[in-house]
Amino acid sequence: AKSDEIGIWFALLAAISFGALLASFAQSLGTVLTTLFTTTACILASIAMFHGAFRVLQGAGWVLFFAGIFAFYTASAWLLEYQYMRPILPFNNYNVYNNFAVLNRGMLFDPVVVNRGLGEPGIMKGQ
Repeated sequence: AKSDEIGIWFALLAAISFGALLASFAQSLGTVLTTLFTTTACILASIAMFHGAFRVLQGAGWVLFFAGIFAFYTASAWLLEYQYMRPILPFNNYNVYNNFAVLNRGMLFDPVVVNRGLGEPGIMKGQ
């Protein structure tokens, strides 16, 4: 069924996911593939809604299904890498800050040291 309103919604979603695609190039190949497939699915869904093309909408659904598979794999790879502090599933992580964050349990900088007060409840030094 043709729906211009939903077509506009998918066009805006495609623009937002395209911005995420450009940002994902600094992260890893897994995020690039996820956002690439999501952007493609949004573009196809927008075209399908503007023209009422059911087959194109089915294609958008399949592309979005594969985007979900890439997202699941990438999230699993991040989770396992964080827990075991080494890559378990390969996903071409090419950001040096991510490797540093994994080695330091997610902390890019030194943790903030909070000194306890001298018996005052709810009071910390430096407040």
